[in-house]
Amino acid sequence: MHIKVKVTPGAKKESVEIVKKDRLNVSVREKAEENSANKKVKEILGGYFKVAPNRVKMVSGHKKRNKIFTIDF
Repeated sequence: MHIKVKVTPGAKKESVEIVKKDRLNVSVREKAEENSANKKVKEILGGYFKVAPNRVKMVSGHKKRNKIFTIDF
């Protein structure tokens, strides 16, 4: 399953907001440095979809706010 995610790094609190069935807004506390925000987004998405974080892969957008992830159920 592909999911589009808009990431907000450096937020005051972590949250997941559904925009459409295939689009989420995810806020994380980590800053966009040394891949820490991307790692946290993977953890959050894994918890949200109830899968292990290693089942969540980033397809595109490694250095951008808009990213595409695949989730293997």
